[in-house]
Amino acid sequence: MTFEDRLLAIQESVRAPQSICDSASRRGGVAVDQLDLDLPDGTPLLRGVTFSVDRGDALLIIGPSGSGKSTLLRAIAGIWPFGRGRIRLDKGQIAFVPQQPYLPLGTLAEVLLYP
Repeated sequence: MTFEDRLLAIQESVRAPQSICDSASRRGGVAVDQLDLDLPDGTPLLRGVTFSVDRGDALLIIGPSGSGKSTLLRAIAGIWPFGRGRIRLDKGQIAFVPQQPYLPLGTLAEVLLYP
């Protein structure tokens, strides 16, 4: 695939309807329920992820390189649209520190205007 073809494929997948449902949590913290995450081309990455973390608690996510840890955090942050499931977040600010700087999908203008 050429670079240009790949960019077009990513743009098309971003326009596709997504089914990750995010909502505010009433009890605080973060809750993930039956979350399936895919790569932009539709390749399955994670299946059936379910956990909850109460406000003030910590969660350690471990696994081999390429297993989807950073992608899971991107989905929780609302910047990974490829998948299905439910994510409930406490109202207010939630932060995480990624391993590498994040560059959102989209045109250069959209990236510069993010968020």
